Amino acid sequence: MQFKKINNERVTLIIVSLFPLLFVLGSAPLNIILVSIFLWFIWKTYNNKIPLIYYVNNRWKIFLLIYIVYLIFISFFSINLYDAFRSSFSQLRFFILVLFLIYFFKPQKHLKSVVIPIWSLIILLVCLDTNLQFVTGLDIFGFSAEAYKKDYRSLFPFVGRLSGPFDDELIVGSFIAKIGSPLVFYYVHNLKNFTLNKKIICIMFLTVIFESVIISGERTSTIIIAMAF
Repeated sequence: MQFKKINNERVTLIIVSLFPLLFVLGSAPLNIILVSIFLWFIWKTYNNKIPLIYYVNNRWKIFLLIYIVYLIFISFFSINLYDAFRSSFSQLRFFILVLFLIYFFKPQKHLKSVVIPIWSLIILLVCLDTNLQFVTGLDIFGFSAEAYKKDYRSLFPFVGRLSGPFDDELIVGSFIAKIGSPLVFYYVHNLKNFTLNKKIICIMFLTVIFESVIISGERTSTIIIAMAF
């Protein structure tokens, strides 16, 4: 069984390309897109009369779906039933997102020319903003670093964890590590195919990613990006 061709592939490309930006803009835009994708996917399934068993045609999808069902099940034993159930059930959005990418996005057509450059630009801007916050205590939007204190006896200031463009959410290291890991895979894998100038730029870009995660103060994110390398 094959899906009917999507009418507007450009919309799909825009969503995939700008997905990292949604995290920067906040939870509201991200949730709007995820819920829209969820509703659109359900409508597409109903309209094309696609059996649900079609979506669980290999082991990793079955495993992921079982895991989500497990989260929903154990939420009934939580102290705060409503919050736990809502959080667990919302994971279905990400399962639908994965299916959406598999069936309606053609990476071989757009990955190299569109998605990688846009993701790289977004990550670079976040990294530069994070470094600015580390050096001055404030990022470009005026968000302050945690416990920032300038020590003139040292080359570097004393600073706690950084937030970058995420205001009071200390997740910039996690954001760079998780969104940057696919970029690390791509650039390292293709490094041998680049010209000398592109290799230098690529190495500098990867260095900035790694350095930005380190100064964010998030140990788990540092481990994630180190494992990616």
